Amino acid sequence: MAARPHGLEGQCSSSKLEGCKRLRFSSVFTSSENPSKDPQRGSYSCSCRSSMEDSSLVPHAAGTSNRRATAPPTENRSPSASPQSVTSSSTDRPPPTGRMEVIRANLSSEGLSQTVSATILASWRPQSNAQYNSAWRRWASWCLQRKLDPVHTPVADFLEFLQQLFDEGLSYRTINGYRSAISSAHCLIDNLPMGQHRLVKRFFKGIFGLRPPRPKYNSTWDVGKVLGFIKSLPDNRRLSLRQLTLKLAMLLALVTASRRASLTAIDVDNMTRSSDGKYRFLLVKPSKCVSVSKPFHQIEISKFQPVRNLCPVRSLEEYLQRTQHHRGTGSSRMTQLFLSHSKPFHPVVPSTISRWLKDLMSQSGIDTSQFQAHSTRSASTSAAARAGVSTSEILKTADWSSASTFANFYHRHLPLSDFGGAVLSSATQQL
Repeated sequence: MAARPHGLEGQCSSSKLEGCKRLRFSSVFTSSENPSKDPQRGSYSCSCRSSMEDSSLVPHAAGTSNRRATAPPTENRSPSASPQSVTSSSTDRPPPTGRMEVIRANLSSEGLSQTVSATILASWRPQSNAQYNSAWRRWASWCLQRKLDPVHTPVADFLEFLQQLFDEGLSYRTINGYRSAISSAHCLIDNLPMGQHRLVKRFFKGIFGLRPPRPKYNSTWDVGKVLGFIKSLPDNRRLSLRQLTLKLAMLLALVTASRRASLTAIDVDNMTRSSDGKYRFLLVKPSKCVSVSKPFHQIEISKFQPVRNLCPVRSLEEYLQRTQHHRGTGSSRMTQLFLSHSKPFHPVVPSTISRWLKDLMSQSGIDTSQFQAHSTRSASTSAAARAGVSTSEILKTADWSSASTFANFYHRHLPLSDFGGAVLSSATQQL
């Protein structure tokens, strides 16, 4: 998200400043408190439009676009209304301070209907919205403590906030998330999002040099441990629904290298079964990597004959049979594959899938204080690479578009053995 040089280069035109005053919903302070007019900080050109979002700054969100809300045309103003009278009336009702409220108000100022605004707001994924709103709340609190307007803030103050995050030890990616969240609702500076201001971009280059992003894991865990534990379990028909649910979730996570959100998105109404016993699921629910130009991902599950207890197809069929009467009928029928394994048997969310995976990993002897549920993607794809599966097949299965994604963030070796200890031990035995 981007911003403009305010207080550093160029002066605000009077028409632009009047535009700021007209937007009652986005001004948290009266004109005497507005930081954009602080003579000690200097002036800056604020176009009073929310950047809505700059997808180039969103580290984990796709399919969003830059949308900017402009101030209402001046001809709609009453000729007798002065900037002072408008500012005074703005105190009659509290201005919106929540991120979505600010964006919604900006869209309304464009003359857009509530239904059109709702469609535009739907461009943010629910998970991205939750992360952005959390970041915005901290930013707004920081601004209000300093009597700053979180919607019209000079770049210097924005950089001070980012510096505080950096001093707290937050990572490059986390700080970049704050940058994106704030820029999505902050007023444009010289017609650019706050996060794209030249000093902000240079600041992030500095962060990258001082604290470069590092892979979360330097090694991965052995899928053989988890598969060995699953193999030791009783036959599917003798498992409790909870055991069967955790087993199926783990097998699908490993054989499809799917994200937890993708496992949640599996729908039985989008399932097909081929004559050779393969099951295919088309993931039509919007996800992190789905965009207008990228087709929906399809996952495939095949039979595994050598070890029946490790066959994902057998586990899937048993699970479908067990949960059939929990799904309901008619319009209330639940079609999401994974349901909670206890009453009221409702569709689960990605965080529930994560708990299931970590639970089974822990039972298998994997250190879950080091490895989280998402590590199943690294463990499974790394195991496939060690087994000789081609990189192109791994990218297709895991739904990655670039080999560098796999190489830089997911392809990990198993923890090194104590080579030096083994050498010394063998030498000691000969002495």
